[in-house]
Amino acid sequence: NTRWARHYSTYQYDEFQTLAISDSGAIYAFGVYQDSSYLYQSFLLCLNLNGDIIWRKEFQAPPGLIPSGIVILPSGNLLLGTMEPYPSWDSRLIGIDSDGNTLFTKSYPANKRTECFHEMSLLTNGNLLSKGRDSTVREFSPSGDLIQSYSEVANLLGVVQTGDNGFIVHGIDTSGSDFYVRKLSSDWTQEWYQAYELPGTNHIHEIVETQSGDLLMAGRKGTNFFEPSLALLNRTDCEGNIANYAPCLPPPSAYTLFPNPNSGFATFAIPEDVAASAHTVQVFNALGQEVLAVDTQNEDYVDMDLSHVQQGVYFLRVLRAGKAVWDTRWVVQR
Repeated sequence: NTRWARHYSTYQYDEFQTLAISDSGAIYAFGVYQDSSYLYQSFLLCLNLNGDIIWRKEFQAPPGLIPSGIVILPSGNLLLGTMEPYPSWDSRLIGIDSDGNTLFTKSYPANKRTECFHEMSLLTNGNLLSKGRDSTVREFSPSGDLIQSYSEVANLLGVVQTGDNGFIVHGIDTSGSDFYVRKLSSDWTQEWYQAYELPGTNHIHEIVETQSGDLLMAGRKGTNFFEPSLALLNRTDCEGNIANYAPCLPPPSAYTLFPNPNSGFATFAIPEDVAASAHTVQVFNALGQEVLAVDTQNEDYVDMDLSHVQQGVYFLRVLRAGKAVWDTRWVVQR
């Protein structure tokens, strides 16, 4: 249900292009408007949760300035990605504080006349990760300094950080027919590479990593453009294998919950010698109220989800054949 709808006007052709929200509840809406010279420029609104404007800031350049993305740093400062159109095509990274004061502006020469900041995300080390339309992934410090970059010769579709602080890079190869996934370590060294034949109109749009290191790949499966397509979801092992799937983790020898503490997602390991038995895993809050219950049988590893609860200490109990066999604390930190 729509709780409220607000409209904001500057000149003509205003448009929001990306949003971010801080831990304190401030909404940052980054968009583009047409100035009095009919050039497209960028603007940023800071709003409260009711949509009221707290402050507004405009960013201009003689050829124009097009917004690309926005990231909120752990300090509360913001990094704004922008691009100048013809003739320079340069990308800019603008740092501002939570009151809208500009901290720095740094320019980066365009590669292939495309912006550096097509997609932006925050790494676990507090740095900025950006994917450019030039098929290059870049890491920046919070002060806007380029730390390292990684370029793909093929069509780069996306990059995500993995639980071991490495990266999954995926795209279409130079032939245009195969989809590939590349696993890189935290220093961008390749660990493994997998290619998948995608005949017809098959396509992968998004990849996420599970707690155990498996990959979920979501996309489209179709024979040709003239026939209906199907939603496609593939699950791989931790080295990208689909057809020859192998467990990502060795069979456990004891009940384990890992990682712990965590953000609400964890993997529960069942000893190999009792994995065939039926288990019930219960999670309780400090008041003794059950917040999660999972039944499992013939599984070594079970993905657990406590993302719906507040951070704090919870209590996990494991029942086998109706009898309690293991207890531990589950610490949720965000």
